[in-house]
Amino acid sequence: MEVVRFWLFGVFRAASGGGQVLRAGSHKAQELLALLLLSPSASLSRDTVTEQLWPEADPAASRKAMRQALWHAHQSFDTAEGDDERLVVADEEQLGINPARRAWVDVDAYRAAVAPSEGTPADQLDANLLEDLTFGMQLYRQPLLEGWYEDWCIIERERLADLHMTALEKLSIAHELRGEHELAARWARELLIHEPAHERTHRRLMRLYYLTGDRTRALRQYQRCCSLLQDELGVKPAGRTEALAQTIRADGPVQPDPHQNGKASTVALSPEPTPPTPSIEDELAALRQEFEHLSRELRNQRA
Repeated sequence: MEVVRFWLFGVFRAASGGGQVLRAGSHKAQELLALLLLSPSASLSRDTVTEQLWPEADPAASRKAMRQALWHAHQSFDTAEGDDERLVVADEEQLGINPARRAWVDVDAYRAAVAPSEGTPADQLDANLLEDLTFGMQLYRQPLLEGWYEDWCIIERERLADLHMTALEKLSIAHELRGEHELAARWARELLIHEPAHERTHRRLMRLYYLTGDRTRALRQYQRCCSLLQDELGVKPAGRTEALAQTIRADGPVQPDPHQNGKASTVALSPEPTPPTPSIEDELAALRQEFEHLSRELRNQRA
């Protein structure tokens, strides 16, 4: 039986295994499908579905609305007439996704990728866990069902957003602890896209830019942090952030953030040294050596 693929991060989308876009026919049919797909058991009682999707409707109106949503789902996703092959199956008490139908859901794939690293400190993430986390981050394109404002959806969106922030921070910390500063900065920047005023991540980016020899960029990140904290929260940076900025200005050694999740070295870290600029004397000496070498070759040719 053909796989049906659902994307719930961002705008609700569905497609057949062959890539044909499938439309649920009505917003309530999309809500019904999303509610069931996000349920851990992929099934819910009729009463629960009614309370979530039609909380203010009387019983007769809610039953009619549910029949209409089921009909739209059937028209969009079922190619066979038999009830046993329908995507959504229903009885007197329950509604659920038919286990005989193969459905791929991006949220399920995301949870499966993130779950193995939950509870594991950043310094204990091995290559396989880092790979799984990286794959999960690629699935989270935008917040869950963006543009939907139903209570059930907002609660689940916030839960997944919190999980995503934790995973991004852990991924950034893990790469920093491994000395992979560019990758650590990449995931820190991704976190700030979703949470612009996350001060601890601003500090990490300041430190990472400085450690790669870009003091200017580190101090610009500090200014960006100050502006965002003021604009969004009306506060000034914490003392740790101010102290880090002062250290960077003075071109001194920086310490790993003691508040990050993972065992960081307590040894002071210094930025990568900038290659020294050759002096005029060094350049003249090099030119003199090259000239003497060419002169010897010329004399040998004449001989």
